[in-house]
Amino acid sequence: DPACQYRSRISAFTELDRKDVLLTVAGKIYQPHDAVKCMQAGADFVTLGRVAIVHYDHPQQIAQNSSFKPEIFLVTQAHLRQEGLSGKFIDYMSS
Repeated sequence: DPACQYRSRISAFTELDRKDVLLTVAGKIYQPHDAVKCMQAGADFVTLGRVAIVHYDHPQQIAQNSSFKPEIFLVTQAHLRQEGLSGKFIDYMSS
């Protein structure tokens, strides 16, 4: 549909009559400004995915150092073990 070509994905949900259902968003939320952008677009809260897997303490890291840059791509299995991931989950993340 050409009318939806430049529409944001989040707007497809924020424009619905969701009654009392809260809207959470996830995906590529790495820095505080990413979360703020989602909230300003109408999300009720954001969910961290990959960044929280790679850095279990990501929110605390950001709170302590606003310029913290998470390692989100090409991390080693040793890094994942250090972050507390199990061997099976590391195998899954490797695939």
